[in-house]
Amino acid sequence: MRFVLIGLDGLRPELVTPARMPALSRLMAEGCVLGRQSASFPTETYVNLPTLVTGARPSGHGMVANFFLDPRVDARERFEGFDIAKIEKATAAYDGRLYTTPTLGEMLAADGRRLKVLSANSAGSVRLKQPVTLLDALCLSVHQPAASFPVAEVQAIIDRVGPPPAPKSYPDIIGGRWMTDAFLAAIAPDLPDVTILWYGEPDNAYHIFGIGSDTALDAMRAVDDEIARLVAWWQAEGRDRDVQLVVVSDHAHITQTRRIDLAAQLRHAGFTVDRHLADGADIALVPGYCGNLLVRDRAPALAAHVAAALMEMDEIGMVFSGPAAPAAPRVPRRPEGIVAEGIIPGTFDRRLVGIDHPRAADLVFILRNSDQADQWGLAGTCLHDNSLGDGVGINGGLHPAEIRSLAVFAGSAFRAGAVVDTATGMADIVPTLLALTGQAGRIAAAPHGGRPVWEAMADPAAAARLNRIDPAAIADAVARPDTIQTLTTGTGRFTQSLDRLIRDDRAHVTAGRRL
Repeated sequence: MRFVLIGLDGLRPELVTPARMPALSRLMAEGCVLGRQSASFPTETYVNLPTLVTGARPSGHGMVANFFLDPRVDARERFEGFDIAKIEKATAAYDGRLYTTPTLGEMLAADGRRLKVLSANSAGSVRLKQPVTLLDALCLSVHQPAASFPVAEVQAIIDRVGPPPAPKSYPDIIGGRWMTDAFLAAIAPDLPDVTILWYGEPDNAYHIFGIGSDTALDAMRAVDDEIARLVAWWQAEGRDRDVQLVVVSDHAHITQTRRIDLAAQLRHAGFTVDRHLADGADIALVPGYCGNLLVRDRAPALAAHVAAALMEMDEIGMVFSGPAAPAAPRVPRRPEGIVAEGIIPGTFDRRLVGIDHPRAADLVFILRNSDQADQWGLAGTCLHDNSLGDGVGINGGLHPAEIRSLAVFAGSAFRAGAVVDTATGMADIVPTLLALTGQAGRIAAAPHGGRPVWEAMADPAAAARLNRIDPAAIADAVARPDTIQTLTTGTGRFTQSLDRLIRDDRAHVTAGRRL
């Protein structure tokens, strides 16, 4: 059994219709759709790609934001997930382990199997799908082949298909087409155990032109054309070779409406603010719709003062801090069994959203969002603190429209024409593939690790026996309903709420908001 995993960066699932994306719509109708699929928080690409390829949440793998400052790596420069040089610098600082849990490439290699990754978004995001450069795995960046490896294999693909497009255009229709060409000509004839094909659209178009813009819709149609080509290959020959198709998006988008200057507001509140702490500032701020900050000397009292100032601002939607109490051995199912508040009064414990890791910032915040419709009538708008401009797509927070993501399975291993209505997330995709090949023992444990989605499998009992798991236990787990939780905390006039679904000791956040 082999797998081809197709990634559609940033795709907002509700926009998938037969008119806009006929090939994907047909595949969804014929395959198995995860109807409650969610992105990991922060709902950002450079968080969710590591979540995908490790089968673990950020609390397990350590990529806690698209951008974050870790003085152990660099006292002045933040980690940025699109930057190969910064990824390599962080890897060296972490003694060669960028992630604190094994990657899919490593797990496959340990069993004598192989991964190939082709990706048309940033070179950094390609590397984040396979960061171990010495592993026997292909990592091909369409737009930066010089950052790809192994060099000889990359060159052989280019020799066969022709040079990839450079520089990248927006929307990146040509890059996606070249990647499909490369797969069909150079990868499909001799498939590895797992192939990842990651398309940068429609994320690029959403960010630059807006979610409902004509350009974004054109980008969706273009990437659907590539899916049609891949499905045609699969139906002609891949399915007979026991190839399973998986289609996912890493997050969705809402529309940003107005920029605020959070650094200026913090300075007005009496703090010194910089991009780092090396020159003695009170706060090192990583701004954004979803942002984070460190405080000088990691001082708890200073962090509490900063959090109090944030919660006084009308523009702040949610605030998270470190844990106030030791972790429970299991995720409590009843809200009254949970200590929702973080170590700072009024904030949420960052464990509730899966980002409690030594690399996590002192405070993580989300600017205010709402259910207000944007200029295209799509629900979900927010404030922002970035240079993208008003009226375009953004992601990172906990509005339901940006959390919900796409996941579709198709092939002999999966139920046909089905919708799974239990809670699933990005961390569950790889565990499902591993379980189908008898490697469930490699999955990270709860609450950090994901779980196999037995509910999506055509024969979960057979998969259970393959992994030496009692099929009756799996049947009981599948039949068990999700537990719904709504948690609140706050101080003064600031109150925030968090909605979660609990399944198999794993929490899936479905919404977060300021009340």
